[in-house]
Amino acid sequence: MSNEESGIIIAGSQPAAGATPGAPAECGSAFGACIFSNLANDNRADGILCSQGGALTILRNTTINNGLLGIELNNRADGPPIPH
Repeated sequence: MSNEESGIIIAGSQPAAGATPGAPAECGSAFGACIFSNLANDNRADGILCSQGGALTILRNTTINNGLLGIELNNRADGPPIPH
């Protein structure tokens, strides 16, 4: 909370080769980053910033009163969504 830039930043996430121990079931099995149940508020830029493509799941986060966007997906690779 209250960072000088973005609160949470993920860049170029790639899926793991196998199962990820302790990962929430809602994240599915083919994620590189799972941003799950966070509070990102009062940041100078974005609450959550995701860039440079990759496999990504964003679930049950709260973003309030950030300087730019709550969640920004920047330079994402095009493709179909991964079913959960």
